[in-house]
Amino acid sequence: MRALALAITVLLLAGCGADDGADEELTGTVTVLADTSLTDVFTALGQQLEGDHPGLDVRFDFAASADLAQQLTDGTPADVFAAAGTDPMDVVTNNGIVSTAPTLFATDDRTGDLVGYPICTLTDAPNPDGALAFVELVVSDAGQQALTDAGFTIP
Repeated sequence: MRALALAITVLLLAGCGADDGADEELTGTVTVLADTSLTDVFTALGQQLEGDHPGLDVRFDFAASADLAQQLTDGTPADVFAAAGTDPMDVVTNNGIVSTAPTLFATDDRTGDLVGYPICTLTDAPNPDGALAFVELVVSDAGQQALTDAGFTIP
């Protein structure tokens, strides 16, 4: 009986150290391809995510959305894509590069035309956990406030 109690105790203690992934620290590099209009706000959000996860490095490639969509269809590795407008996102989506349905996270009409900003994680993301964390930050209350402060409208 005592041996059984000891075995159960050992199993319970072993379970206490088990890693179920829920609190796993984010590490590695997250590469975000985003429209140039998002440079300031995304850079700030990336710094916030790095501060929350010291082992994480968020890198950006800012360019015109259509150019970034072309880079992705040509095979450029990345974790996250954020476009200005739905047409570039449609290119990426139609080529099967998107791992989750794009989320419209902001709009902007400062140029006189209404532009929607969708974001998604990518199918072959080298760092899917980091990618998800960045997207979640963008759509979080803090991310939405940063976008609003930068002049974007939240849909």
